[in-house]
Amino acid sequence: IVEGAVMAATEASGGASLREVVATAHELSPS
Repeated sequence: IVEGAVMAATEASGGASLREVVATAHELSPS
């Protein structure tokens, strides 16, 4: 689920760097 969200976010953001997307995902969903 998380990976799918990251991929969707990357596409929605217009191809932002993967690291930025992952960092944001971790901030929104701390483990």
